[in-house]
Amino acid sequence: MKFLTALGLAAGGASKTIQEGLDREQRERDRAARSAEAAAGRQHAVDLLYKRRRFDQLDKLVEVQEALTALGLDENQIAANLGGGMANVERLRNLKQIANDNNIDFGSSLNVTFGQNFSPEDIEGGAVNYVQSNLLDARLEGKVYKNPYRTEVSDQLKALESIGDPVGFKKQIENQYNSIYRLEQLIDKGTNVEQNQKLVNQKRDLITELTKKYVEMEQTTGNTGLLASGYMSLALRKVKDAKKGAFGELIVSDNLGRVQKKFTGNYGRAFEAYLTSIDSIKNEIQAYSPENPNAISGGSAAFMNELTVNANTQLVNEYNLEYYQRIKQGAERDRDPTKVNKPKLISLTTMSDVDKRTLKAGDVVKHIVNGQAKYEIFRGFAEPNQANPTGIQFFFPQNPLDIYNPQQ
Repeated sequence: MKFLTALGLAAGGASKTIQEGLDREQRERDRAARSAEAAAGRQHAVDLLYKRRRFDQLDKLVEVQEALTALGLDENQIAANLGGGMANVERLRNLKQIANDNNIDFGSSLNVTFGQNFSPEDIEGGAVNYVQSNLLDARLEGKVYKNPYRTEVSDQLKALESIGDPVGFKKQIENQYNSIYRLEQLIDKGTNVEQNQKLVNQKRDLITELTKKYVEMEQTTGNTGLLASGYMSLALRKVKDAKKGAFGELIVSDNLGRVQKKFTGNYGRAFEAYLTSIDSIKNEIQAYSPENPNAISGGSAAFMNELTVNANTQLVNEYNLEYYQRIKQGAERDRDPTKVNKPKLISLTTMSDVDKRTLKAGDVVKHIVNGQAKYEIFRGFAEPNQANPTGIQFFFPQNPLDIYNPQQ
């Protein structure tokens, strides 16, 4: 009996152990099921969030695409600007307005270029779809998308855009003049002369147009102080450009920007170049004088003053310094018995053709006035008259005050 009782107890214990094992397995299955359900829920939430983010990003891209389409851009131009957002759209709207105000074709002012090793011909589905898809994936993955479609705004439109920004405007003016100088160097070397000269003319026309617009802004805003930096840059560049055009190879700059004057043997040409430059700037000053009824854009006293200051600094003062230095050197040679190539003694009343042919423009000559030697710089010959029987002409010092009144 005891044996049977013990056997029953053992069987009951085994049954209990088995049941506990079964319960434990069920609990593990339940936990796994709940975990799987929770994971599925989390994944569903992640999927929903991803889809929501994707739709949000897509909506933004579609908004930009529609705005770009409304501006009349073509497929490639839209693709190139798709990643710029609405801020870029606003800039393009402003550029289009500037283009319309200045009779410029907006579409042709946005040149699309392509990234290296990219062939747009291989794209299926169109440029916009291609960029949109890649841009969307990159943004969802938190990456930066390098768009192979790029837009270059024309120099003319960029320059006109910069007029309201004195710093940007100054930079654009500098860029245009620097580009002109590079093109002129190519022309001097005989490289694509006709094409490069056409580009130079276009850029000079653009600078003229920019200057007019800048002066017009002064008339509109009345804010001369804001525009002062631009006027300084414009005036300095105009004077330097006039000077460079007149002197040509007589003044060169090395790679470090150091100026070298090649006046030896060419003083006649150099002095003429100074006077040509001075006359050119006098005309500019007159063109922008508020007292001129036909002044460009109504004229600007601020710009006229900057032109005057730079003309005197860069041209008149420099000319006078070269003039007096040339006279001084000639007089010193004449007084030094050891020197040769002394100034030629001339008569203002009579001069033979032989004597005339020995003179070269830029030579220092002397003639006697009241028993004293007077030194002059020979310029050339004009038609003789009663007051000047030989017709001889000289270079003379320039009066800085003449710049202030170019009408006289």
